[in-house]
Amino acid sequence: MAKDENLQSDAGENLITNVIERKVVDPSLVLDVGESQVHEEEAVSRKITHAEKYSQKQKSKKSKALSIGFVLLNVAIVGILFYLNIDNLEPLDTVITSNRSLFYLIAGCSAFLLLAIASEGFRFCQLLFSAGGGFHPKMSVKAHIFDKYYNYITPGGFGGMPFQIYFIYSRGVSGNLSSSVPTSYYVSQRIGFFIFAITVICLFGKLIDFNGIIIATTIVGLLFTSIAITAVLFIGLNKKAVKRITAWVIKVLHKMRLIKNYNATLKKSLYTIYDYQKTATSLFRKPVVAVTNVAAAIFSLVCNAMVIFCIHSAFFGVDFSLFGLILISYCLIELIMIWVPLPGGSGGAEWGFSVLLLGIFGLGTIAWAILFWRIFHYFAYLVIGLLLLIYENLHGRERYKRRTRKTV
Repeated sequence: MAKDENLQSDAGENLITNVIERKVVDPSLVLDVGESQVHEEEAVSRKITHAEKYSQKQKSKKSKALSIGFVLLNVAIVGILFYLNIDNLEPLDTVITSNRSLFYLIAGCSAFLLLAIASEGFRFCQLLFSAGGGFHPKMSVKAHIFDKYYNYITPGGFGGMPFQIYFIYSRGVSGNLSSSVPTSYYVSQRIGFFIFAITVICLFGKLIDFNGIIIATTIVGLLFTSIAITAVLFIGLNKKAVKRITAWVIKVLHKMRLIKNYNATLKKSLYTIYDYQKTATSLFRKPVVAVTNVAAAIFSLVCNAMVIFCIHSAFFGVDFSLFGLILISYCLIELIMIWVPLPGGSGGAEWGFSVLLLGIFGLGTIAWAILFWRIFHYFAYLVIGLLLLIYENLHGRERYKRRTRKTV
């Protein structure tokens, strides 16, 4: 038994050595040891299959019930905030006192919400187009909305990308692009957020009273983000080191009896790494696309912060001197939401908003401000995403089939 394991491990080491020394140019072409060759399409097929299974899983009664439960939890948290502030809460008609206030609240918040959606749709469309997948602005906007929708109903916010992959693949995008474009979309968003966070903290950090809890949550959020960015850059750009580290980690886990099949695990890991490295290198080889995409990600973050600015303007009038404070407060709220595992950062988002922005809203209006912010920042995506999902299930696939038949 031990002899077989050593032979298996040695074969895997020979494989990784051949890949690193470029005796095998493409690790997805020869990953089986003592078996037939496997083509790159198998890696893409596995990813598509996983996305399809995930999509079907979300349609189950259990998943739907869980999603509804998480949405109700968000509603309950806002309700608890109103209950805790019931003695200080001002009536809504005294908070919004004119048509101008109502205009700032509805038109202003809606405009910046739509700008954020358009910016994210542009990012997805640009990546798809630059990769040779054609110009699909409507599908790109839908892909972004589905990303937000599924992130907001799944714990940890991990549901968006699998459904993006499934959705664009079901609309005729090739399997390779269906798996790589959503990855590039996520990578550039994380880079954009990191640049946004560091810039805003450096420019407006003095406007915030950093108590112990805020400092801790900010550090944890920045740490998570920086680790993600570092891992993204390291895995994407340092090919040899990543492959050696992967082989070493799998070998250690195999000897610890945590992994049964060394070769199969190594092959699967190399598939994933190779697929991601292709995505990363394709993104960084086009600096104009990369810079534009990251800039659009930062712009959408600013639009999200402007929703809070519009809410404050509706309550108290326009005050541009508060723009910096609102911008850094929104940034810190996003950092807090990173380490909250509940969908939409439930609990953490409301707590961060109340702590950071109580000074400019006051006890009488802070609960109203949180309610309207969550409507435009969270519940709007749920409503739009649900309606879009119903429409796509009823008509979207049929429209795509009819359009395909016309072009044949």
